[in-house]
Amino acid sequence: MSMPSSILWEYLIETAGLFSNPANGTAWPLYDGNLPDGNATPNVAAALFNTSGLLEGKDMHSNLDQRYGIQVALRCFSESDGYDKAKEVQNSVKDIHNEDISIVSGETWRILNVHQTSPIVKIGIDEKGRTLHTINFLLCMISI
Repeated sequence: MSMPSSILWEYLIETAGLFSNPANGTAWPLYDGNLPDGNATPNVAAALFNTSGLLEGKDMHSNLDQRYGIQVALRCFSESDGYDKAKEVQNSVKDIHNEDISIVSGETWRILNVHQTSPIVKIGIDEKGRTLHTINFLLCMISI
């Protein structure tokens, strides 16, 4: 089973076109589960992390309803560029409703909706002078 961050990763790159696959070496690469910081890693980058979700119980069909926690972390030198990119993510996911996403492994998922759980937060500046922003969501999805 794919992790929730993998499904949102696919959406943000392939459907929304907000980020690039790190393997392509283009602007704003989006990593899944880590934000590398080596010499070969761009200074302008983003990552998705799985975080605590919300277990809501069973629905009328005895399905377990769960919302998966996702954090988007962004890193760049310009505070305004980082905030603007986070705003693009915010605007892109707020209108998701029953979006089907196919994963390379052959799985297909339906993102039912995405709920924002935090504002865009500047969490500081790292030792290289890059600004860091985060934004958090709850992702409701089902395998189809």
